[in-house]
Amino acid sequence: MVAWLIRASVELFGHTSLAVRAPFALLAGLLPLQVAALSPPRAARLAGMLTLSAPMFGLMAVFASPDLPLICATLAALQLDPHGRGPAPLRSLGVGALWGLALLSKLPAVLLGLALVPRAARRGRIDLAALLLAAALVWS
Repeated sequence: MVAWLIRASVELFGHTSLAVRAPFALLAGLLPLQVAALSPPRAARLAGMLTLSAPMFGLMAVFASPDLPLICATLAALQLDPHGRGPAPLRSLGVGALWGLALLSKLPAVLLGLALVPRAARRGRIDLAALLLAAALVWS
């Protein structure tokens, strides 16, 4: 995933060091917004500011590491909650696609997605996101 992000950015912006770092700077800028969106309304601003003040997340914007795309895809999947409101097949497909992006970033994302399978099984159904995650587990 890191190589794909760098390649796409270099194709768009040319062969410069800024082009190599641009996708990671954009993802690092998106991270506090994602954290704030997942936080309760009263704590959202504080959660976003704490994310901005953590040196680890600031350094992720400089280094091309697979952790930042993994964290952003995971937070986006959590925001899309497969058991929330709206058409279930579309939510499940979106969550499955985001977990797939997380897996493309770093294979230990399988461990983060394990929460989906028991949750779906408790409800008496296995949705599309859980099936996609189970397929990733078997493939690994």
